[in-house]
Amino acid sequence: MVRDTIRRFKDNHRNSYKLSGSANYSEMLSKYAILNLNYRINYSNNNSDQRTYMYTKQEYDLRQMLDTALTNVFKSDYLTQQIGTGVRYTNKDNGLSFYATLNLELASLYSDQEFPVVLNTDKNFWSVLPFVRLDYKVNPTNSLRFMLRGSSKEPSINQLQNVINNNNPLMVSGGNPDLGQETGFYSSLNYTLTTTSGKTFFAMLGGSWTNNYIGSETIIADKPIDLGNGIILQEGAQFTRPVNLNGSWGGNALLTYGMPIDWIKSNLNLTASFNYNRLPGKYNLMEQVTNTFGVTPGMVLSSNISDKLDFTVSYHARLNFTENNLDANKENRYINQTAGAKLNWEFWKGFTMETNFTYQNYTGMTDGFNQNYYLLNASLGKKFLKSKRLEAKITAYDLLRQNSALSRNVTNTYYEDVRANVLSPYFMATLVYDLRMFKGPSGSGRKRPSDSSSPREHRQMPMGAPMLMH
Repeated sequence: MVRDTIRRFKDNHRNSYKLSGSANYSEMLSKYAILNLNYRINYSNNNSDQRTYMYTKQEYDLRQMLDTALTNVFKSDYLTQQIGTGVRYTNKDNGLSFYATLNLELASLYSDQEFPVVLNTDKNFWSVLPFVRLDYKVNPTNSLRFMLRGSSKEPSINQLQNVINNNNPLMVSGGNPDLGQETGFYSSLNYTLTTTSGKTFFAMLGGSWTNNYIGSETIIADKPIDLGNGIILQEGAQFTRPVNLNGSWGGNALLTYGMPIDWIKSNLNLTASFNYNRLPGKYNLMEQVTNTFGVTPGMVLSSNISDKLDFTVSYHARLNFTENNLDANKENRYINQTAGAKLNWEFWKGFTMETNFTYQNYTGMTDGFNQNYYLLNASLGKKFLKSKRLEAKITAYDLLRQNSALSRNVTNTYYEDVRANVLSPYFMATLVYDLRMFKGPSGSGRKRPSDSSSPREHRQMPMGAPMLMH
């Protein structure tokens, strides 16, 4: 057995800033239509100075031990300019309104490597980015909404910087200065039903697709490979870098049904959502596709008893499935369940009590990550002033000392379960003044429904549509 110890010191410095501006011009075309002209400019600057120093057995002067193979000084500038025109139409008589605009975007990416060798890369990208939102009120209880939007996204400086990261010699990674921008499109169709009896129904279908998706390319070495600058990828180790790929798309759906339960003065909301994402990649020069599916049923029961007593009971379960076309070992299934209960009570002369209880359950994850835990937070407070808008409160967090933070990350080449550090139990004292007065059109003060002098009003709202992220 051969043992080798390498002692390194890494000194990383990164900084960035962004600037943006816009100009808009509007002109009435008719009683219902407005013409819009717009111009937008955005600039971002990113700098990364990553230096690696080597120790030796004889000397520890870091300034003389610079490892040029693992050192890189890089900066990037990203400038986007958009010019577009659109029409806004609103007609309350027929219940139709829409806004449609078409933007032409020029994106310029300037990448400059200053060390170990000087390299300059300038790229320009032209994109046509639409935005459409159409609302149609069929009748007082039924409405439809359609939306389409386009967007662009530049590669990050970590993805562009051409430097090798071999902190883990078995999983080596690097950047790619030849990356281009992503362009994506998202569309959705929503239907909302709201009845006079308080029942609601909401349905949504959505889809997204991305051109030039920034995925990953992975190579497993079947023999030692020279990565340049004297860095050798050993047999059995893997090297991963970002590349632009096509074939990334996804879809999602959401159903929500809400109804009042009069005998306990509460509202019940039932939800079910589904999402799918197709993530392309490359693995040993072969095309790889990772498919992820998620199904999430849920329930929320919220009270409408009085302005002094509130409770909420909820349950959500997320079923996750992952498939890989090249490696069945990368397929996995796991479930995350969350149940919660919350109580707010103003019990005597402005004294308040709040408790928040959560139960988390993880199954199907890596050994050591399948676990249950309970989280309990509680507070005691006192409201002051005649309007009771000033409240002093002391809150205790994680009274049961079980808080944990677990998550699963899915990539084209692997999935990992992550446990993050969380704060230990602690107390917090707060002083809050509630601003609940604002001026109405006539200039007189007007109170919101939640004001303590009037009964609390709960309105059922359909849950927002989840966004597809790539």
